[in-house]
Amino acid sequence: MAVTLTVMAKDIHLLVVKSERMHCGHCSEKIQKNIKKVRGVKKVETNLETHEIIITYDEDKVSEATILLSLNDMGYTSTVVSNIQVKKSAPVDGVTGATQR
Repeated sequence: MAVTLTVMAKDIHLLVVKSERMHCGHCSEKIQKNIKKVRGVKKVETNLETHEIIITYDEDKVSEATILLSLNDMGYTSTVVSNIQVKKSAPVDGVTGATQR
């Protein structure tokens, strides 16, 4: 007997924050390296010209507040520019390979 599973797709968000304290390549690398370690963060990009940090994250695993706190703990006080949900949860049906006799 096959087992059918319903799995929820992730709520993926694109968070853009501005930190005037990020002013050099070392700052950018430090932010990227450390924020990528936060559970649920998928991608981190920085723009030194605009002082923006672009973070793609899974809302099911980490919150905007946790990310901002992590930046603040590193010395980069940040202001949210935008937070957009780019992928919404939707049921995905699938069948396992397990059978029962």
